Amino acid sequence: MKRKVNEMNTIDAALVLVDISGYTRFVNFHSVSQVHAEEIITQLLEAVIDAAEFPLVLNKLEGDAVFLYTNASAGPHDRVAKDVLNQVNGLFSAFRAKQNELIDGGRNGCPCDACENIDTLKLKAILHFGNVVVKQIRQFTELAGNEVILIHRLLKNSVGMPEYMLITDAFLKLSSVPKGWAGQAVTEKYDDLAEVTGQAFPVQYGAPVAERKATLMPREVVGKVDRKLWWAQLPKRLFGKRAFKNLPG
Repeated sequence: MKRKVNEMNTIDAALVLVDISGYTRFVNFHSVSQVHAEEIITQLLEAVIDAAEFPLVLNKLEGDAVFLYTNASAGPHDRVAKDVLNQVNGLFSAFRAKQNELIDGGRNGCPCDACENIDTLKLKAILHFGNVVVKQIRQFTELAGNEVILIHRLLKNSVGMPEYMLITDAFLKLSSVPKGWAGQAVTEKYDDLAEVTGQAFPVQYGAPVAERKATLMPREVVGKVDRKLWWAQLPKRLFGKRAFKNLPG
């Protein structure tokens, strides 16, 4: 039987990389705290993904980050870029809404380190536009090329803000930002890549982070009672979710 040749082509694409800041420290807990930390991160990432609307689609999950893209080859690039920018602004709102929901809910009064530090998690997004290679390997769609490498390198940058939207000039040439946004000029240079310029904008949240509610039970109780409840419910919370929408293909 002749093996199917993997498909490959190039497209112009708007690329979006959304990353949760503080992830490493947040999940660096033990026992119940670590389980809760991963569940919290999962719910926040799910909220971000579910807020994306076609033609912005999910390419892959990357630990604490979400990589999305829009195929712009068939449509006016400026319209695609403006739609993506508006959507990314909405992703921040979805993140904050879920974050406040988790805090307001008190996580069943759990006093573990993870549940008491949900408010420390921040979100940042990188927006870029360029030509990428699309590889179809079996049922998987992989984006490749210099522009994909670049947007991932941009996660390590000189921006000093805790939460921001970093937009490259390649993207800004196609879409202006809303009136009133004040950007910080950014220039980054990475090995084997051309110098990249852009602007970083502070997040325009409509609501502040909610205040943590008082703990309803002591830590020692969590270790004896609440732990059993969380472990019993974990499969349903992690694997009983509906399928993500806006997947490629």
